[in-house]
Amino acid sequence: MKERRAHPRYPVGECGKLKPLEWESLIGQRDVKVVNVSDGGLGLRLDHSIPVGIAVRVLVGKGSYLGKITYCRASGNAFVAGVAVQSGTAGIPRRTAEGKKPAEATAQKAS
Repeated sequence: MKERRAHPRYPVGECGKLKPLEWESLIGQRDVKVVNVSDGGLGLRLDHSIPVGIAVRVLVGKGSYLGKITYCRASGNAFVAGVAVQSGTAGIPRRTAEGKKPAEATAQKAS
């Protein structure tokens, strides 16, 4: 099957916080796991559903990302959601396909 995504996904596995910029009193801040990152967005895993289309801020590591929820669906006993990032600061270390941070993979190749 042909890949339809505009940007490749990179596995991450970092914990963070999701803060809704709309409906704060109804939704509140949520713990999330950023499972992947691309040039256009973030893939999240969380314990509760979140409405599609709302604006959010995702705080992870030293980074902060503003975007909108593009999808949210059940996955086992959790939910997976996508965030189309509109702006942000780099704070998520990408990992290679082998699950290593790029610096770790480069150091391993050099040895």
